[in-house]
Amino acid sequence: MPSAFAHAAVGATLATALPTAARPRLFVSTLAVLAAAPDLDVVFHTLGVAYHEPLGHRGFTHSIFFAVFVGATSVPIWRRWGAKRSALAGVLTGAAVLSHGLLDLFTDAGLGIGLLLPFDETRFFAPFRPIMTSPLSVSAFFQGRGLTILANEAFWIGPPTLVLALLARAVRDDWRRAPTVHDGRDALGGTRGPARGRRRGSSGTIDRPSRGRDRSTGESTHGVDRWPR
Repeated sequence: MPSAFAHAAVGATLATALPTAARPRLFVSTLAVLAAAPDLDVVFHTLGVAYHEPLGHRGFTHSIFFAVFVGATSVPIWRRWGAKRSALAGVLTGAAVLSHGLLDLFTDAGLGIGLLLPFDETRFFAPFRPIMTSPLSVSAFFQGRGLTILANEAFWIGPPTLVLALLARAVRDDWRRAPTVHDGRDALGGTRGPARGRRRGSSGTIDRPSRGRDRSTGESTHGVDRWPR
């Protein structure tokens, strides 16, 4: 698997697709943690679950089903925590969890990923696996080849993460862009002000510029007509 740092970076990047004003507190850091969280399946190993079993390492918690489940159940939680776009927050949450298994597909060691669990126990690997496998132990990571692994991840995961950041920005900008509606209301349901070229008079009427001549007198009527409000 890639290191927890790489998984967290991808999760935090996905979180930036939600506009800042719409994010609940700790949204970015929460998605960073959730993107690395599937590796907590090592707990099942201490309970006697074998590596190759559905609940073993790289099994159910790395599956598409698990990611969708986490994303769907997070929607009411994000709404309760103040997310203004809770559905999008849920989609991004599921994507952060799923990103873990997708990155693991490209690692160079271990068993494959149980992407289709619980419906299919097949373990999958990508045909091209350039990412070095990081040890699960923190002490083993820093006492071993941790720097080499980080350099490998910067080369292979860094550029795709940059592209992901640009896509997240595009999504964020698209959600910020509120289309106008030509019925006197904006996209958020608020009313617009008086049309340009009109102003309210002191008597409660709307002044509209007018031009022309009075047919009976021949005098110019350039000025304003007053309409009742």
